[in-house]
Amino acid sequence: MVACFANCAVVLPLTLTVLLLENWVLGSTMCFMLPIMQDTPLNLVTLTLLLITATQYHRLRQREVWPSSSLISLLAVWLTSICTALPYLIYTDYLDMEVYFGPAMQGVGLCVVNIAHDVGPFTKVLFVCM
Repeated sequence: MVACFANCAVVLPLTLTVLLLENWVLGSTMCFMLPIMQDTPLNLVTLTLLLITATQYHRLRQREVWPSSSLISLLAVWLTSICTALPYLIYTDYLDMEVYFGPAMQGVGLCVVNIAHDVGPFTKVLFVCM
């Protein structure tokens, strides 16, 4: 619930801003954080549904409550979701245009996928796991 609200309130407006402006105006920190913020809610929802399904299956099969703490399970889902999104830090680059073109380009930057690293295997593994 918190992840879905954060996604609607923060991530979607930021993503829409970038798409409409067709330029990166959010700075270098957000360049690295936005892909993580975009992916984490999807992972959270997927893993939470998986946890609910596994818990219900175990209850039906064993006819008893699965001996686990809800808080521990929730923390594990959050931790796993964040950890699966952290590799985006490796595959993202921020290019400050002021460095390349001088003071006339102050505050202008590009947020790009780093093609020096092969992002294909990471996205395939993430797709299969999720």
